[in-house]
Amino acid sequence: MALYHVYNQTVADGTATSVVRPSDWNSAHSMFQQISGNTAGATSNMSATNIVFQGGNNVTLSANTAANAATIVFSAANQTADAGKAGTGFSSTTTAGTAVVATLNTAGLSMGVPAFLTAAAGGGGAAVSIGGNSTSAGGGYSNITSGTAVLMGGTNITLSQNGASISIVAPTAGGIGMGAAGNSSGTSGGVSDNYVFAGTGGILLSQSTNAQSGTLSIGQLPMLAFDYPNNMNIGTAIGNGTMSIQRMIVPHRLSATRVDCLFSHSNATSASAATGALAMSVWCGIYTLNGSTLSSVASGSTQTTYSYASNTAGATYVSVGAIKPISAPVTMDLLPGIYYVGFNISTTNSSIGTATFAPANTFSVMCGVTMATAPSIAHWSAGATATSKNISNGMGLYSAAVNSVPPTITHSAINMTGTNLSRANINLMFRG
Repeated sequence: MALYHVYNQTVADGTATSVVRPSDWNSAHSMFQQISGNTAGATSNMSATNIVFQGGNNVTLSANTAANAATIVFSAANQTADAGKAGTGFSSTTTAGTAVVATLNTAGLSMGVPAFLTAAAGGGGAAVSIGGNSTSAGGGYSNITSGTAVLMGGTNITLSQNGASISIVAPTAGGIGMGAAGNSSGTSGGVSDNYVFAGTGGILLSQSTNAQSGTLSIGQLPMLAFDYPNNMNIGTAIGNGTMSIQRMIVPHRLSATRVDCLFSHSNATSASAATGALAMSVWCGIYTLNGSTLSSVASGSTQTTYSYASNTAGATYVSVGAIKPISAPVTMDLLPGIYYVGFNISTTNSSIGTATFAPANTFSVMCGVTMATAPSIAHWSAGATATSKNISNGMGLYSAAVNSVPPTITHSAINMTGTNLSRANINLMFRG
C-alpha cells in the first residue's frame, strides 16, 4: 500500500534541493505501521513507502476498488462443527479410586473426581494412612482424608522440623562390653557393633532363634568319665539278685553310656578237659530322690554267657582271679547334683557237654574305704535307735531280690543300717 496526492504537480523542479520541489509533491509518502494482539514476526513500527498486506494460513485477502475508494477483505476458512464434540455443557461426579476421568461428547464435558479430592478441606488433599512397623493407639488404621495429619514422636523417637523439612531421629544404638572387675580376663571395655559369646573352659553355649527373638543357653561341657568313690577296698559278697543302692554326688555335668561296677572275681578250674559256663545278668538304674521315694531317670540291662574247657580252651580268661568291671549299658546326661545308683547282678554256673563241670565263682564287690564299716545315726527323737537310719539317707540294699530295674523305690523298701550300708558303698565307673 502506497500513499500519493491525488493532484499531480506538472511544474518542473528548480535547482535548489533545500526547498520542497514539485517532484516531492508527487512522491510516495513514508508510512509507519505497528501490529499487536495475536501476531507473529516483527511487531514494532514498520516504516516504508509501500506496505503490503499478505494472507497467511487459512486467511484470504481480496481487494475491491471504486471511484475514490478501495476495500480490502480478510477472509478465514469456514468452520465445520464436529458432531462428536459440539456440546457446550459441563457436569462432574464423585468417583472411587485415585484417578480423575474426563469425557467430552455432545452433551459437553463431564468429569469424574475422586472422593478424597472433593472431601478434603479446601477442596483438595490426599488420603494418608500408616503401615509397616507401626501400632494403633485405639482408633485403628484408617485413611486421614480431612483436617491436618500430625506426626508425633513415640518411645525413643524425636521429631524435629525446619521449615518444610521434618527429621525423624532414633537414639544411637547402645553398647555392650566387659569390665575389669571380678573374675575376668582379656580386654575390658565396650563395643557398639557385634558382640560374640564364645564358650571356653568347660562352658557350652547353645542358641535357638525364631523370627522375633533368640535365646542363648549357657551350659557345661559334660564329663565323659567319672569314678565314684575314688578309693576302693575289697568288700563283702553281695547276694545273687540283690540290688545295691549307692548315693553319689555328681560335681559336674556327666554324659555316659555305660556303668561299670568293680568286683574281685575268682573262678574255679578243673585239671581234666571238662567244659563249664558262667551266665551273668546285670541291671542298673540311675535315680533321683523325691521326698522319700527314688525315681528312675535312666536304666539299662544286659546278659552274657562265658564258656570254657577247663583252663585250656574257650574263655579261659574267666578263670583269672582279678578285679574286673561288670558293665551295664545306661545312657545318661546328668546335671550336677545328688543321685542314687542301683546295681544288681545275677550269676549262674553250669556244665556243658559230656565231660563237664560246674565251676565255682566268687564275687566280692569293691567298696569305698570310708564306709568299709557301717556307721549308724540316731536322731533326737523318741523311739530313735542306733540302727534306725544311716548317715546317707536312701543308701543301702533293696529289701527284695529283683531281676529288673524298679521304676521307683520307697525308703521303706531299702535296708540302710548295719552291713547293708557298707555293701551298698560300691565302686562305680561311668564311661562315655
